[in-house]
Amino acid sequence: MSTSIWVRAGGTLTEFSFVKNSTGTVVLQGTDTASDTIGVCQSAAVSGDMVEVVVEGWTSVKSGAAVTAGASVMTDTAGLALTHSGATKMPLGMYLPEANDGAAMANGGSGDIIRILLYSNKTQTLA
Repeated sequence: MSTSIWVRAGGTLTEFSFVKNSTGTVVLQGTDTASDTIGVCQSAAVSGDMVEVVVEGWTSVKSGAAVTAGASVMTDTAGLALTHSGATKMPLGMYLPEANDGAAMANGGSGDIIRILLYSNKTQTLA
């Protein structure tokens, strides 16, 4: 189960990309790995469009590089998922693909749409 909100796009948003709060109910694509990410937009949008953003729970997200199955994820400078790294960044969620027919979980490749469990506390910069 996922929790989502509807907000207004403050710029161009790519489907299944991480987004951050801009002002009030306006969101921008997550363009800075140190930004405060609020969730993942569920469709492409342009400035002024209303867009659904999953803020907690299961969601699809586009990967910006290979992501290891079972790994925590963070955002890159384009709002895409990367394997979490760095002691000063909080993970945003975890990549938990479903195993098929008893096979091992598959890693995600760059540009893939992967399914993650999005954490409710997503502040990405640690003090």
